[in-house]
Amino acid sequence: MVDYMFNGGHKPESLILGDIDSCAGINIPDLVSMVSYLFHGLELSCACLECTPFSGGSFYLDHVDGLNEANNMMTEQPITFYIRGSNDINDTIIGISNGFCVYSPSGAKWTTTKLATTDPVTELNFDSGYFVNQFGVIGTMTDTVSLGCYVLFKGGMLDNFEDNILTITIGPIDDKYHGHEICLDSSWYFSRGTWLWVSRNKDFRPTWDGPYCFPIDFSGRTDLMD
Repeated sequence: MVDYMFNGGHKPESLILGDIDSCAGINIPDLVSMVSYLFHGLELSCACLECTPFSGGSFYLDHVDGLNEANNMMTEQPITFYIRGSNDINDTIIGISNGFCVYSPSGAKWTTTKLATTDPVTELNFDSGYFVNQFGVIGTMTDTVSLGCYVLFKGGMLDNFEDNILTITIGPIDDKYHGHEICLDSSWYFSRGTWLWVSRNKDFRPTWDGPYCFPIDFSGRTDLMD
C-alpha cells in the first residue's frame, strides 16, 4: 500500500473492511498483519481456518509474587504472575497475540485481574502500539486477559531473546477462600482461536507448559481455622 501510494507501485489487493484474516471481525491479529504488510513487506495473513502456524518459541511462568514458603497463595495481598518469553526460532518476532486466563476450579473469588507489559516489550522491543485486552474480568469463574503488539521501528523479539515480558496481577484474595485453588493457563485469543507469533518470514504458535495451580493459604492464621 505504501509502495502504491508513494512510489507508483502495484496496487494492493482489496480487503474486506475490518476483517483482514476472515476471522469474524477486526481483532489484534488483523492489526499485526496489516502493520507487517505496510512496514515490513510481508504477505497478508490467510484466512484463519486455512493457516497452520509453525511451532516455535515458548511462554512459561517465571515466578509468582505473593506465595508463602509452601508455594501457596497468601490472602489479603496482590498475587502477581511473571510470564517469560523465549525466542528460539532463528528469526525475529515482529508481532505477538497471546491470551491467558485465571480461574478457580473450586469457586474462589478475587479482585480484578490486570495484565501489564514489562520493559522489554514497552521500551526495548516493540513500539508503543501494543494492546492489552481484558475479556470478562470479574474476579470469579474465569478472567481472560490478552496481549497484542507489533513492530514499527524497534527491534522486535530477537533470536535467542529470553526475558519476562508481561505480568498478570490478581487479588487480594479474601481469607474465607482458604483451601481453595486458583490456576493460570493459556487461553484462546479473541477471535482467532489460537496464540500467534509473527516473524518476518512465518507465523508461529508458541508452546506453553501450564496450567499452573496454587492452593490458597491464609498464612497460618489460626484464628480463622474455625
